[in-house]
Amino acid sequence: MALINWLKVLRALQKAEEIKRGLDYCRKMRDKDFCNCKRGELCQRALGIATGLSDNAIKNMLLRLEAFRDELRDEFPFEIRKVEAGMNRPRKFIRLRV
Repeated sequence: MALINWLKVLRALQKAEEIKRGLDYCRKMRDKDFCNCKRGELCQRALGIATGLSDNAIKNMLLRLEAFRDELRDEFPFEIRKVEAGMNRPRKFIRLRV
């Protein structure tokens, strides 16, 4: 089960730009000027919507990835950045390294 979720996330990250153009959530965030996504990355909420996974599942995946980042260093295939948002809800953005 977990492997299927990881594959969903990888596929979504490979199609990040296409997903951002098609998701209502992303369009609304851009219209309100709240979108902080850079090219090729998705926020954790957009990633959850695109993959059909819950917010908690995405949050836990990102926490696990951050734990592996220190071990793998240069071989880590993802870039994760965090933007502090209001209401104690930091937003995380993830993309594949090229």
